[in-house]
Amino acid sequence: MARKLESLLAGSTLALALVAAPAFADGMAQGGASSGSGWYAGLFAGVAWPEDWDLNEVDRIEMDTGFAFGGVLGTQVQDNVRVELEVSNWNADGDCTVGKCGIQTLDMDALSVLGNAWVDIPVQSTLTPYVGAGLGVSWVELSGNGRSDTGTGFTWQLGTGVRADLGPRTTIDIGYRYKSAVMDSDDFNGIGLSSRDFDARAHVLQAGISYRF
Repeated sequence: MARKLESLLAGSTLALALVAAPAFADGMAQGGASSGSGWYAGLFAGVAWPEDWDLNEVDRIEMDTGFAFGGVLGTQVQDNVRVELEVSNWNADGDCTVGKCGIQTLDMDALSVLGNAWVDIPVQSTLTPYVGAGLGVSWVELSGNGRSDTGTGFTWQLGTGVRADLGPRTTIDIGYRYKSAVMDSDDFNGIGLSSRDFDARAHVLQAGISYRF
């Protein structure tokens, strides 16, 4: 699974670079940023640093660095306000380092659908900072002990970043997200995980590109 996701991340990064290069040249030829609005679609990819899981008072799983990627469809609803539909995935591996946990190693894969709202902060710069948040649902798959289970839970994220126009329709985005998926431990009895209800949380640093219609 890890190799497949690494290949997907590498491919997404390459595609981002191939799209951004001509867009950057177009932007420079036309004198820089533009002020378009309306609908846009985008792709992003990045690195996820999940928080460790305290399953109960004894057991603890330490999570490794993972990956995140996804896409958005959004629109400008006011001069400085955007709303988006986001479909994204983040994933990581973990190891039981304290206690028994009911499992020694696991793979986690989270597919999320969120509604996001972002506020662009007007500044006298080619870079536009923004802040916002999102709410939605996540489907989390945990694999270990030769078995896997899937749970569904409420998810949310907080985010900030900067955007810059590369041309009349193309924008790049460097952002930070703090993601959380609230999980019911009963969903994962099949893999032997000894746990109370828990949150799967991660810090994500990502880069993206979007195109305005």
